[in-house]
Amino acid sequence: MLNRGNPTQSTDPASVRSVTVRSLLLALVIGVAGILIANYHDGIMAPRELSQHHYVAPLALASLFVFIGIFNTLLRRFLPTWSLRDGELAVALTLALIATPLSRFLASPWVMTVGHLPSLLEARHSNLTMLARTNIFELLPAHALLDGVESRSFDDGIAETLGGMAQIGDISWQAWTRPTLFWLPLFLTFLTLCISFGYLLYRQWAERELTPFPLAEVGVAMVQYNQNRVLPDIFYNRRFWIGFIVMVVVFTVNGLHAHFPNMIAIPTRFQFYELANQFSFLRDSHEGYSLLRGWAFFAVISVAVLLPSEISFTAWFTWPLMVLGTYIFYVQTGDRFGPNVGPMSMGATWAMAGMILYGGRNYYLALLKRALGWRRFRSKNEENEIDRQSIRICRVFLLSVVAFVATLVHYGVAIDLAILWTLIVLIMFLVVCRLVAEMGIPWIPLGVLLPLPFMVAAFGERVLGAEGYALLAILGVLVIPQRTTLMLLAPMVINAVHVESRVTRRLQTPGILVPFLGVILVLAVAIAIWMGYSSEGAANDYPFDSLGPVNAAARVVGSVFHEGDTTRTLDVSESVPMLERWSAVSTNPRFPPMFVFGAMLVLATGAARLRYPKFPLHPLPMVLLGSWLMSRLWFSFMIGWLIKKAILKIGGGRLFESSRPFFIGTIMGLAFIYSVWIVANIVFYRYNHYMFEFEWITFFRDMFNH
Repeated sequence: MLNRGNPTQSTDPASVRSVTVRSLLLALVIGVAGILIANYHDGIMAPRELSQHHYVAPLALASLFVFIGIFNTLLRRFLPTWSLRDGELAVALTLALIATPLSRFLASPWVMTVGHLPSLLEARHSNLTMLARTNIFELLPAHALLDGVESRSFDDGIAETLGGMAQIGDISWQAWTRPTLFWLPLFLTFLTLCISFGYLLYRQWAERELTPFPLAEVGVAMVQYNQNRVLPDIFYNRRFWIGFIVMVVVFTVNGLHAHFPNMIAIPTRFQFYELANQFSFLRDSHEGYSLLRGWAFFAVISVAVLLPSEISFTAWFTWPLMVLGTYIFYVQTGDRFGPNVGPMSMGATWAMAGMILYGGRNYYLALLKRALGWRRFRSKNEENEIDRQSIRICRVFLLSVVAFVATLVHYGVAIDLAILWTLIVLIMFLVVCRLVAEMGIPWIPLGVLLPLPFMVAAFGERVLGAEGYALLAILGVLVIPQRTTLMLLAPMVINAVHVESRVTRRLQTPGILVPFLGVILVLAVAIAIWMGYSSEGAANDYPFDSLGPVNAAARVVGSVFHEGDTTRTLDVSESVPMLERWSAVSTNPRFPPMFVFGAMLVLATGAARLRYPKFPLHPLPMVLLGSWLMSRLWFSFMIGWLIKKAILKIGGGRLFESSRPFFIGTIMGLAFIYSVWIVANIVFYRYNHYMFEFEWITFFRDMFNH
């Protein structure tokens, strides 16, 4: 018997097809609208990246929240057959969230590199001095970039008015055809690799290891109609709305203060940096000053409450210990610990990857046997525990790995370097996926975890050779842009898929995700091109932010391989044989001891948890120890851990479960008010005669850790 408020019929989610035309259209609209708004906000209006820095995921969540709360509710009330079911909403949110990284993950770096670079090199821009002297892009054919005339047009912009948009018909779309065809194999193979890798990991983590997926649970709560009412179940929970309204009020006030300074502001952080110089412990340790500040990132606090206590405890408790340890290191050696953080993080990452693979070894081996058709080596249990969909996904993944390696070779990378680079990418993806799925970290500080820095630290530049080093720097910028914080596609896949799986109880999107994201990528590229022609390239930080790593690579090529002759250009005929390259291994002296130290931190913590179930530390947060991100998040993790301890102490598990909607509401409230201010900034910008004030975005950093 249905409740009076809901005219729809209850059905088994597993028996209903949720990938419908309606769900696909909704996902497409949400994804493209978010990319368009973010590109305008950051590419036309703001002097720096902000909204795309977080991959428009808050915009996607807020858009679906509004659609469900208003439009779908009216449809369920008055036109029930037209309303979207919970499964369709889950699929739409899954696809929209997966699409959000594509704007900054593939589209914008490629457009800015292909479009701006020739013009900047011709002008010998001061930010690209080394690249102008040693142009590593000469390894590529001329049609890999725009020609000089069109690049100048793209860099100068063709909009008729300040803040206006270029006429679409005035854009020379044909000029982008040859660069697009040249780079298309790289994008398609990498896109397929990321998607299949995310799906490949999901079943083991969700069904066997019971990974919590704290971020995805917010989306799950937003689309569930288990009580068969007009609104989702969470909308009827008072605690949800309390958390939601608190965030809206706090950042409405702070947003108004940013636009109207006479308005009061609600403080969400403190800092006492001036005390750092008075204490050698804080001055000489690694980021010791971080103990003198505290940011209340409410999304992180909420996630920390929802996490297992040992994860949130480790995330904050190990940070002061790290500061103390690095001070002792300074006292003993006289050197600051900062340069050692990179090798330590690399070791922790590889050790964590080994633990993840070891924990799921039985499943992964069984899946690999089935995917490769090794009947002779299979047991009866393996026959029953692996479903056909997982086998197909595994085969797609294996083929995509081979295709991606072949693509790198096609672009000129030596086969050994292509295999090694791909392996390091997969290791990095594996650990970052786990950080997102189990720890709820929404943006990852990559830096030294990227393949090229690891290869240089472990083997030295000469193992790569001038051509290999240059090509891998270029390709890395295009597919894994070097950002301070970054949400990659594979982690977003595994996180977003959890929404679909929890609501529909089966995965229906694998077959349509590649073509769907292909459409999104085409539209994201078109939007980025349109925005580029609508503004002057120097008006934002895209070109230099994207080209910084290749400019650094040009410096290395000029100084290491050309004996300081930075005026000499590359010659493909200078390729060095594989054996000769590998005979020149030169490991960074810091790398071996710090790599082993980072690995031992993770392995020792994992072993202690296996031996002593009540051991309070968890190995996963060790991967981020010493990182830029944790220096900002440790305080919020501490607050979240203390709140959870207090809740459990006062009311036990029952009070904790009843308080969960409050923290879900907090995260949703942040996503909503964040999106409101993005749109409001655009309105203010247009009514401010296309003049932008930097204060309009300063308060955003207190919302989502900029």
